[in-house]
Amino acid sequence: MVANSFTLEIKTSEEFSNNELDKLTRQLRDELIRLDVEAIERVNGEVAPASTRAETMVLRPDALTVTLMPDVILSTISAIQHWLQRQQRYIDP
Repeated sequence: MVANSFTLEIKTSEEFSNNELDKLTRQLRDELIRLDVEAIERVNGEVAPASTRAETMVLRPDALTVTLMPDVILSTISAIQHWLQRQQRYIDP
């Protein structure tokens, strides 16, 4: 079987700071890591400002890439649905 990857992007119903988005993203990651997924990675965003010493990528506070085998797709979707239900006042459908 071949692993598949998809990117989850969190959209909120109100204006959130990057720190708040990062917290929500970490909570979702913590839930998904309990499943039998192959990998969960933060998504790179923009290059850090030139004022930093080294050119580095900044992690997006609102996105994860999940890699999984086909046999855990349904359990992963279910976990995401349960997480969304608990976050419904913050997350746009």
